[in-house]
Amino acid sequence: MSNGLRAWLLDWPAHPLALAQCEVIEAIEDPEVHRVPTGTGWFGAVLFWRDQLLPLALSHEQALDGMTIVVVAYQKEPRAPLEYAAIGVQGAPRQFDVPLDADCEPPADCPLAHEHLRAFFRYQDRTVAVPELQRWFAPAAVNA
Repeated sequence: MSNGLRAWLLDWPAHPLALAQCEVIEAIEDPEVHRVPTGTGWFGAVLFWRDQLLPLALSHEQALDGMTIVVVAYQKEPRAPLEYAAIGVQGAPRQFDVPLDADCEPPADCPLAHEHLRAFFRYQDRTVAVPELQRWFAPAAVNA
């Protein structure tokens, strides 16, 4: 029996992220990514995926070469259709067990806004952020 929850750990250059197993749909190596000249905030690029145009969250200093794209799914509200977005990470996402008693305070250098975050916890001497995907990828955040 596990002492925690199973999740995905993403090495996002701005801060390590953890996502629930059901939120990660696919990891794509060497994707076709396009910068958006008028993109703002984290959304300076888009990804064409399965005939859809997805917003792509990138760290400001992140290079497109050698990145892995993680396609994620979320709902804007219960029973709503799934929405899709993408996050650029370093390396492949990996599964791990989140300890149930590892909650911690957010670090001062976390680049994500408080309203875009669900929680923080300690894992292998690192503070890991758990984003609230429906808020992070909300149209207001994309257009801000």
